[in-house]
Amino acid sequence: MKYCCLLLCFVITCIVSGQAIALPTGLDSSFGTNGIVTYTTPPTYGSNYNAIVIQPDGKIVAAGGAILNAVVARYLPNGTLDNTFSVQGKYIRPYTPNGFALLDLALQSDGKIVVGGQTYSNQTHDDFALIRLNSNGNIDSTFGDSGVVTTNVSMSGSSMDYLKVITLQPDGKIIAVGTTYNTLALIRYWPAGAIDSSFGTYGRVVTGTGSYGAEIGDVAIQPDNKIVVGIEAYDATNTRSFACVRYLPDGTLDTTFNHTGISYIQTGGLAYVHTMQLQPDGRILLGGAASNDLKLLRLKANGSTDSSFGVNGIATADTCIASCMVLRSDGKIVVGGYTNSNNEDFAVMQFKPNGSLDTAFGQQGKIFTPIGPGNERMEDMKLQADGKIVACGRSQKNSTSSGGDINAVIVRYQSDGRLSVINPPDVAAAQDITVYPIPAVDALHITNRSNYTITDAVLYTTDGRMIECPPMYHNTISTVQLPNGVYLLQLQLSSYPQIPVMRKIIVYH
Repeated sequence: MKYCCLLLCFVITCIVSGQAIALPTGLDSSFGTNGIVTYTTPPTYGSNYNAIVIQPDGKIVAAGGAILNAVVARYLPNGTLDNTFSVQGKYIRPYTPNGFALLDLALQSDGKIVVGGQTYSNQTHDDFALIRLNSNGNIDSTFGDSGVVTTNVSMSGSSMDYLKVITLQPDGKIIAVGTTYNTLALIRYWPAGAIDSSFGTYGRVVTGTGSYGAEIGDVAIQPDNKIVVGIEAYDATNTRSFACVRYLPDGTLDTTFNHTGISYIQTGGLAYVHTMQLQPDGRILLGGAASNDLKLLRLKANGSTDSSFGVNGIATADTCIASCMVLRSDGKIVVGGYTNSNNEDFAVMQFKPNGSLDTAFGQQGKIFTPIGPGNERMEDMKLQADGKIVACGRSQKNSTSSGGDINAVIVRYQSDGRLSVINPPDVAAAQDITVYPIPAVDALHITNRSNYTITDAVLYTTDGRMIECPPMYHNTISTVQLPNGVYLLQLQLSSYPQIPVMRKIIVYH
C-alpha cells in the first residue's frame, strides 16, 4: 500500500510538471496565431465574416463587414493578409450611402469574385445586391453598373428584399436567393450582371411556402442544372419544418420532386435550416437545428426522406447548432456551427455517410473551440485540397459584449481534428490559477489570485476527447461523477481570450 501511494505521488508529480500541454482544439497552429486569424476592431466597433472561399492557389477570400464598412479580404495560406489584393489585402466599401451588407461569395473560374448581399438603406427599400471584383481585389467595372448590380425583386417603389446566398451555374450565370417580404425569391443574372429574362418572370421567381414565409438556408445546382434551395418554412399543419424546394432550369417548380416541387419534413421542435449539400448520388443533406440540438436530414433525389440515414432520416448531436457543411471525397460529412450550452463556442463535427458520428475525428466526433471570452458563431466553412478545414465567423471581444462589439475570425483545423501540442505562453494568468487538490476525490477547487473572470471550463481526456463542460459553483467543480484517471481541464479567462489556461488533473476516489 505504501509503495502504491509513493508511485501515485511520483506519477502526479510527473504529470503536473510537464511543460508541453496539448490544447484540445484541433486547430492548425501553423495558421495565424495558434490556428486563429482575428480582424481586430476598436472598442464599440465590430467585424464579422459571413462567407469564405478557397482559391486554387490556397489563398482564402472572406466577405463580411467591419467598422461600418462592407469588406472582402484575402489571406495567404498561412493566415497573413495578402497585400497584393486591393488595398493592403482588403476591399472596403462604406455601408452608407446606399452601402451593402455582404453575406455570401463565389469564385469564378477566371479568378474573379462575385459577392452577394443586400443594400443597407432603411426598412422600406432594401434590394438584392451583387458586386464583382477582379482577381486583384479591385472593382470589376465590366460588371453591371461600374461593378455593382442592385435589384428590386418586386419591381415596386418600396421593397424588403434580403439576399442570403448565391451560387454559379456551370455556364457562369449567377443565381441569387433570398426573400422578398419573407417569401422565397430567386433571381438569375447573366455573367455580366444583366438579369436573365428567360428565368421565371422577368428573371425573378417568387414561391410561397406556407403561412409564415421562409428563412433561407442554402442553394445548390444539380448536374442537370436543376436548382435546389434549402429553407425552413411552415408546413400544412403550421409546424416550422425543414424544407427543400427544387426548380427546373427555367425557374418553374419541379413536380417530380415530392409531387409538388417542395418537401417539408418535421424534425421535432422548432426547426432552423442553415446549410445544405448535394451528394454525388443526388441525395440532399440539410443541416440546422431543432429543440436546441443539431439536426442533419437526408432526402432522396425524389424529395422523400432517406430512412437509411441516422434514425428515420435524421442524425442528431446534442448541445450544438449547425450553420455550415462540407462533404469529403469519401462521403464523410463535416458540419460546422456552435455550441449552445454555457458559452457559444465554435463547433466542428464529422459524420459517417450513414449519419453516425465519426468517433475517429477530434473528440468522439466533435471539436469545441472557444475563441475568446464571449460567445462565438461559425458562419461558413470550406475544405482545403489537403483536407484541412477553414471556417469563419465572429467572436465577442469580452464576456459582456453586445451588439456590434465583436471581431471577425478565421480558423483552420487539422484534417482529422488531432490536437496541436504547444508550450503555453508565459502569461500572468497561468501563474495565478491554481487547481487543487491533486488528486481530487469529490471536488476540484480553483484559486484565482488576480480575480480573473473564468468564462468557460471544459474537461478532456489526455488524448483530447471532450468529456463535458462542467458547471462551476464558487470556483468549485464536482468530480464525483468522474472515474479514476488523468484529465485535462481547460479554463477560459476574460483577460486572455485566445490563451486558455490548461491544467492536468487526477481524480482518485
